[in-house]
Amino acid sequence: MLGAGSWGTALAILIARNGFTVKLWDFFSDHLKTLQREGENSRYLPGVALPENIEPTADISSLLSATDQFLLVVPSHAFRQTLASLAEHHPGDRRLLISWGTK
Repeated sequence: MLGAGSWGTALAILIARNGFTVKLWDFFSDHLKTLQREGENSRYLPGVALPENIEPTADISSLLSATDQFLLVVPSHAFRQTLASLAEHHPGDRRLLISWGTK
């Protein structure tokens, strides 16, 4: 899962609650450290615990190599920059699913 805002985190929780392991990446490593430390996304979804099968990670390369499909969930203003970062690490044979917001 690329994007740890409110929508990305909510989707990660839904997927994790359905029995899947989710690696949750965000552009801001400080935000990821907070998620790891607090076990929740207190900035966007305060009071909602992250299931144990969600692993916040700042290592996009590791995330991409660990899965054959991933979901890109970032606000529209961050879409281009995230795709540029992704292009540097995307192995090419992975399925990219996209969901975006406007905030």
